[in-house]
Amino acid sequence: MARSESLGARCARAFGLVGGLAVLWLHGSNIGGPPKRTMRRLAASPEVRARRDAAEREMLAVVGRLGAVDGLEHMLTRFTESFTRYTRIVNFGSPSVHGVTCDLRAVAWFGVRGEVADVLDELRRQGLADWLPVPEGRRDAPPPAPEFGAPGLRIDWDRPGAPLSPPEPELAPRRGIGTARLSHRRWSVPRRPPRPADARARYGTLLVLSLGGPGHHGTGHFSVDHRKG
Repeated sequence: MARSESLGARCARAFGLVGGLAVLWLHGSNIGGPPKRTMRRLAASPEVRARRDAAEREMLAVVGRLGAVDGLEHMLTRFTESFTRYTRIVNFGSPSVHGVTCDLRAVAWFGVRGEVADVLDELRRQGLADWLPVPEGRRDAPPPAPEFGAPGLRIDWDRPGAPLSPPEPELAPRRGIGTARLSHRRWSVPRRPPRPADARARYGTLLVLSLGGPGHHGTGHFSVDHRKG
């Protein structure tokens, strides 16, 4: 604590305020703080694993509820899980806070039997999803397309002449000394799902449910501070 204060003070005197702030930022980056093995132990702790497992169960429950909707048949669910470390500077002169962030996401693909409009009506009727308010855009820009979903999830589907692209694998956080990455893994349920092209040949239309991710984080995205002692 005192070391970080004196370090910033010395650099401020030597290089000016900008240099001092830069070193303080570096000191608060993932280069400092507890070693990665300590943060990996935190990521594997009962507290963190319990929250992560509860988030996965919640995601699977949502996938199951959609799969039970008349007109939808579940094809596959792809999960992506990342654990990263973070450093948060509350204010200058105070000790930095270190911890781990879990980011669990799921993308589920469904075959549509019948009309997509009928499926969307049923999702709305059951309270699973609805048309979301369109955010206000810039006056000189076209309005964004309306989205269908609910807090923590989004739903999309094949349009005429514009089929959905196969899901791209989530990029793993950069690895190496000084980076935030602790672990990254992907898996699918079932392990050998049908290819989207084969599924389209069978159903004609595919629907995609996205859980988590930028803009609609759910329970699968959370952070836990590292407590000393």
